[in-house]
Amino acid sequence: MQGKADMDEQQLLSVGSAKIIRYGYRMTEYSDYEQKLFSTIEEHGWQCTFVFDPEEKDPDFGYSVGFTKSLSAPEFIIFGLPQELTHSMLWEIYRQIENEVVPEDGMSWQNLLEGFDCISRKATHKNLHSEYT
Repeated sequence: MQGKADMDEQQLLSVGSAKIIRYGYRMTEYSDYEQKLFSTIEEHGWQCTFVFDPEEKDPDFGYSVGFTKSLSAPEFIIFGLPQELTHSMLWEIYRQIENEVVPEDGMSWQNLLEGFDCISRKATHKNLHSEYT
């Protein structure tokens, strides 16, 4: 029989409708938004999150959340296109990876935009993590 000290470092618990993750002795409760996000990823494999600047100074962008968990693939971000088109392109990327396309830096993607090939690039901006997460 395992004692409390022998428990896994990470353990997901359900308390009522709240999901709580336990890291060692620290517990974090997820917000309603985070719980919905986890549910969407569980159901569909991923979610598109779209961000826009109401002052229209910076380009809109949308990004995937869940490709890493569902496909063991990198997440994708698309800048400067309308929300519906961004979502459609991300769905097509998801399907292609699901069908064993392996994303690579500089690779050409077909069937994302009718009549155009798209090129994927690895994000390397030094402030990428701190600015966009």
